[in-house]
Amino acid sequence: MHGTKDVETMVMIRDPEEIGPIDLRAEAMDLTAENQKWECWRAGAYNQQSISILWVPNLCRAGVCDGDDSQWTDAYSVDDALQRYFREDGKEIAE
Repeated sequence: MHGTKDVETMVMIRDPEEIGPIDLRAEAMDLTAENQKWECWRAGAYNQQSISILWVPNLCRAGVCDGDDSQWTDAYSVDDALQRYFREDGKEIAE
């Protein structure tokens, strides 16, 4: 995928055990243990690797991963995290 315009599906993941990237799964499990809210989404496009997004609303932070290691950024929403990941509209990863 080259940008948010390429995203064809967004699937919410509710169970931390179903989160693919190991570091995002571990973070979601820690947040769950601390009773913190989080959202995890898998963005996909036909015949392309999916991107996982773990967003923590009360911290305005998100981890975005398209392989093994995630990148963390300030993000005010899941969409904002994707725009930062793809560097759209002048946004970029803000660590």
